[in-house]
Amino acid sequence: MVGSIVGTVIDEASKKPLAGVLIVATSPALQGEQVVQTNASGQYDVPALPPGEYKLQFTLDHYRNDTQKGVKVPNDHSVTVNISLLPEPI
Repeated sequence: MVGSIVGTVIDEASKKPLAGVLIVATSPALQGEQVVQTNASGQYDVPALPPGEYKLQFTLDHYRNDTQKGVKVPNDHSVTVNISLLPEPI
């Protein structure tokens, strides 16, 4: 049985979706890491994850990185993690 983490990433200032955000999922339950990117609508899907607790790192040029810890993925379920990234001051 596997689960997944899905969500949307938006710009904190404009509230518009962010494309191309790199999401890295790590967990003791996972060998290595899973890396995905947001699509043009700011949506992402980290599929086929074994049950466990995950850390998600969100990175995009010109934005402050964000880390979400303690994301619990149960058997055969999707967990939604929506975030907003703050633009870096120019």
